[in-house]
This record gives sequence, structure tokens and C-alpha cells, in this order.
Amino acid sequence: MYATKNRQKQTYFHNYLVNIGLRAAESSSAIWGRPEIEGRMLCQIYGMKIHIIENFHSSGQEVIGHQLIEISGSRSFG
Repeated sequence: MYATKNRQKQTYFHNYLVNIGLRAAESSSAIWGRPEIEGRMLCQIYGMKIHIIENFHSSGQEVIGHQLIEISGSRSFG
């Protein structure tokens, strides 16, 4: 959803980036967030990609999920 070139969503992301920075400056505790938002912010700041590997159970089976997060957004694969 955030990997779009839609101006409204780009503006939302930029405003979120500013607000989360202000919140972090006001708070002494860590801010935990969603990988598709804060993960994307980390990618933008540090010029990196994040690969999340998730192990969970669904319908009695073990499932391993992969998600790649980068500046342009996130996508699931595997």
C-alpha cells in the first residue's frame, strides 16, 4: 500500500515520518511499530533493506513467511 506513487500516500508517509521523530524526541521509551512504516523509515535513513523471516502455525502446519522491506515499500514472498 505504501509503495505507490500516489501523492496523498506519499504526503501521509512524510507527515508520519516527521511526527514519529517528534514523538521519539519527547519520549524516553522505545517506539515499536509496524515494519511497513518504521521499517521503511529505517531503510530510508540507513540506505538498507530489511528481510523479515517469520515462523508461525496455520491450520496445524508450520509456515515460514518472508517479507522484504525497502525504501519503496514492502512485499511478501516465499
